[in-house]
Amino acid sequence: MICIYGQAGRGRSLAVNTSLRELAPRLTRPIQFRYLRYLWDDIGLDLTIVFTGGDGCFEMLQSEPMLEARAYAWQEIEPMPLEEVLHRHPGLSPPLGRRRPGPDRHVR
Repeated sequence: MICIYGQAGRGRSLAVNTSLRELAPRLTRPIQFRYLRYLWDDIGLDLTIVFTGGDGCFEMLQSEPMLEARAYAWQEIEPMPLEEVLHRHPGLSPPLGRRRPGPDRHVR
């Protein structure tokens, strides 16, 4: 089990969803929370569970002994500088305050 957490707008969902689509597009499945314990404890399964959440996710998951004891990694996502975001994701539109008037060149 892995927990990816951090404040809103830091790219948690984008990072996790992009990675899952690239690494295991046919194997990735959203699962309801209540089934996790049963799935994890089934010795016959080779299973990875990735929790993605905002502020408070880390504390909530750690307060559940069943989850906290089984978690392999706790990874907080730090904010990227705007210049790095635009460099790594050139298809994103610039923030509204930095946009020039006229047609948006990012829209196809």
